Amino acid sequence: MLVAELRNRAGELAADGHVLPGAADALTAVGAVPGVRQSVLTGNLYPLAVLKMTVFGLAEHVDFRLGAYGDDALERTDLPAHAFARTERYLGRRHHDAPLPCAKVGAALQQPVR
Repeated sequence: MLVAELRNRAGELAADGHVLPGAADALTAVGAVPGVRQSVLTGNLYPLAVLKMTVFGLAEHVDFRLGAYGDDALERTDLPAHAFARTERYLGRRHHDAPLPCAKVGAALQQPVR
């Protein structure tokens, strides 16, 4: 029900929100680096994350299959493990226990991404 309501109000979201200057250019530049895959890690439910990224013209820059979303875990600090597991499942690469090069943009995370 929440998802349907927000989809119906996508026009309001677009009118009231905005993309930070340079965000699309940054996603384009990073996406052009060979071997780089971009996704999102967010407390939003999966369909809302897709909606927001689509409304603001950023969805084409990310692979949503590799992300982690609010419906994956109760604590946001548990989300990176879900994203790494999806990456392994979809791309066939295992990340082991070493920290990976990750960039965080947006809302604060309580713990570092590992």
